[in-house]
Amino acid sequence: VNYTHVNLKPHGTPSFRGNLGGLQGIYEYRPVNRFYGAAKLTWKQGDTHGSSGKRSLVYVDVQERLGYTFGSAQRDWLLTLFSGFGYRHLGQKFRPDDGDSLRFRYNEFYFPVGIIGDYAFNSWFTLGAGFTWMPQVYPTVT
Repeated sequence: VNYTHVNLKPHGTPSFRGNLGGLQGIYEYRPVNRFYGAAKLTWKQGDTHGSSGKRSLVYVDVQERLGYTFGSAQRDWLLTLFSGFGYRHLGQKFRPDDGDSLRFRYNEFYFPVGIIGDYAFNSWFTLGAGFTWMPQVYPTVT
């Protein structure tokens, strides 16, 4: 389950605030000192409100990852390096208080490049962190 609070401030207009809810899932194949593969899907949707109207938002992000996982012989630490391909969509419907609605559809393809690290303190407690850079290759808006 996914929750996001949004504070949207378009240039030259009043801000919009609201909440998005959705789902997020990832499947990872991550054996020690072997190939890494993953597929990730994120979906969020909700409404934001401001003094000039309402904006409905839909966010979808799909990503595939390929890489390699390095690990210690005791398997107490793991380090995964990956890259891949992704697609992100942001749909926006703006309904001003005084009339017609306006729709925006932002679409972009990108190449995720990232690192994931884990350290197992014992058999039941592991601490991990991840970083993903997502440079765009073909952003469009309609």
